[in-house]
Amino acid sequence: MSDDMRPEPFPLRMIDGLIAARPQLFGVICAFLATAVWSGNFIAGRFFVDRVPPLTLVALRGILASALLFPFALPALRRDWQAIRRRFPYLCLISFLGLTLPNTFVYVAAIGSEAVNLSIIALTTPLFVLVLSRVFFGEPLSGTRILGVGLVLCGVLLLLSRGSLETLLHLRFQKGDLFMFGNTVPFAIYTLLVRKTPEGLSAMSIMLAMMVLGTVFALPGAVWERSGDAPFVFSAQAALALLYISLGSSLVAYGLWNLAVRHAGPARAAIIYYLLPLFCGIEGVLLLGEPIFVVHFASMLTIVAGLLIAVHTRKPGP
Repeated sequence: MSDDMRPEPFPLRMIDGLIAARPQLFGVICAFLATAVWSGNFIAGRFFVDRVPPLTLVALRGILASALLFPFALPALRRDWQAIRRRFPYLCLISFLGLTLPNTFVYVAAIGSEAVNLSIIALTTPLFVLVLSRVFFGEPLSGTRILGVGLVLCGVLLLLSRGSLETLLHLRFQKGDLFMFGNTVPFAIYTLLVRKTPEGLSAMSIMLAMMVLGTVFALPGAVWERSGDAPFVFSAQAALALLYISLGSSLVAYGLWNLAVRHAGPARAAIIYYLLPLFCGIEGVLLLGEPIFVVHFASMLTIVAGLLIAVHTRKPGP
């Protein structure tokens, strides 16, 4: 039997069927998984403080991600080469705005901020996406969606305050928080730019181009860091953390996010991004042994309820 006649594996047929029948649901699932994987990036950023400087870390994760992806993306790269040349400015733009710039800000911010603070500030990204989607693409900002977003924000505030108004009023932001705000607008613009795949470019080609170009943009800064007295302490733990952010936060998460934006739309995908602090809290329990209380379950239920309301869009009547 030829390769063309060979049936697809059952999991792939299930995914194809879901995309055909419920493309928005498929996009929401992809956004959920991408956000879960990305939440570990904030934990890793804190881990690498005093071990690897920010731009060096961005360059290292890009090099490893490119090397891991290259054998699988080579056929697509050959097939799409002419389209890549035509769309080179676009690929440079999404690589810089989606990979180099936001991750540099995350790792610089991690030097002076806690991981929870970083994830909280990252929640401003969906707000920019919602507004820009409305302005440039006319995506509806219905009362139902606003209600859902409001519930999500209430759940986040409940999580931050642990049910105490005094705790919320005394919540402090640190010096690295300003850098984290620099992450939000570029990533929001990137989310809008990957709304539709340019003609002639496959998802695999775009992903490889992003990894390579994003690394190229980070290399001058990495060289500058290495020429100074920036720390560089590498260990087995650091190698595992680097593998996670290269394979997970780079390849898996970006691939899932691009699919989410394409099938669910940037506004709906952005709402799922509000789960970021919840995932960070879960990772704190599992990885750092932090305690879990009733308020965590209450906030989780509030956030999930808000997400279900916000991502549900009624079909217009006849």
